[in-house]
Amino acid sequence: MRILIAESENFPSLAHSLLSKNRAPFSSALMDYFKIQVKKKRLKIDHIEIATSQFIGLTKEHLYWPVMLGFSKKPSSAEQEETIQQAISLFLTQYKI
Repeated sequence: MRILIAESENFPSLAHSLLSKNRAPFSSALMDYFKIQVKKKRLKIDHIEIATSQFIGLTKEHLYWPVMLGFSKKPSSAEQEETIQQAISLFLTQYKI
């Protein structure tokens, strides 16, 4: 992943291809879930794709990137759970009906 980030400027199509294949299943499932919640009138989301990226970003910013870039060790289960709960709370503050 570090090489991909470093070389993404020189090979943008490769970076796009790898990233879209690797994150697509999870993103698609999350988007589908959000669409269901919108239909059930539990969430109000005008742009599902943006909201999905926002939610993923809320967790990855703290849990994934510092480890991936070598700035910190893998967070404990308790830290992961706390980050996820805070992401959910923040997300629902914006989108919950």
